Amino acid sequence: MKLVKSASGKNKIKMSHAEWTDLGKKAGWMKVAQQTISIDYNRLLQAIENKSFCTDPTQHPSAWSDTIAGVVYSGMTGNGQEGVSIYNQLTNNQGNKSAMSQLYNSTVSTATKDDGGWAQWDVMGKGWKGPKDTRENLNFYFTIEKTPENVQKFLKRLPNLVQHLRTYSTQNQSRLSFKIPITIGAFAGHNDTLKVYFNNLEIKDTVNQLVTNWLSSNGISTSTRTHNFGQDVGKESYGVRIAMRAQSWVQQAVQQGHEPQLILEGFKNLESNFFKDAVQ
Repeated sequence: MKLVKSASGKNKIKMSHAEWTDLGKKAGWMKVAQQTISIDYNRLLQAIENKSFCTDPTQHPSAWSDTIAGVVYSGMTGNGQEGVSIYNQLTNNQGNKSAMSQLYNSTVSTATKDDGGWAQWDVMGKGWKGPKDTRENLNFYFTIEKTPENVQKFLKRLPNLVQHLRTYSTQNQSRLSFKIPITIGAFAGHNDTLKVYFNNLEIKDTVNQLVTNWLSSNGISTSTRTHNFGQDVGKESYGVRIAMRAQSWVQQAVQQGHEPQLILEGFKNLESNFFKDAVQ
């Protein structure tokens, strides 16, 4: 780390990649993720300059969307104008009157319950809890490729996923459930278009294989993701937890007196390390 003068004559702190990495190691985040995510760096820089930090992640993300954590979270979940374009493509610009919207609503109507903006199917029925449940809300994330043909195929066959998973859930006596966004508009703008929940870490690989095989056997394509496994804790989803981790790193850099642009560059260098599988 050293002081250097910018073109305007101001002193700046310059840190090497190794020093940024060391800061990340001290925070305990140095595992490599599958790939980076799509973050709006202009918005992130503005949030850093404004020192805009989320202080209550239990609120709906829309309440802290302009904070550092909020910008990271939106980059993970895929909210934004792209979702509007995908929605128009899926509905052929006919909105709720389209055949796709009607199919989506029909599929959602078969769900076990509406879980706060998500349609949830409980594989063993509502309220069932297996004796082998050892942890709360372990989950796999899948992003369904959003072409009209692929989404239509996914929606028509989704209710059959219950039966596909029920045999294993019965044999293993472990709770399984899955969710999709409650509306087609939310589906179009979200990366997490299929979330599969379970409560026993020992069956992690089997659950992933079961769902992957079901998608493959039904010819349903998925997109590459930043992360595909995580754990919700209390009211904080895995995505919120990751966003708060990233914000904590930025906040530490701010407190150490680094300039916003330098912090942003350091964030880019370490970005992939924030998004790791984290299970308590």
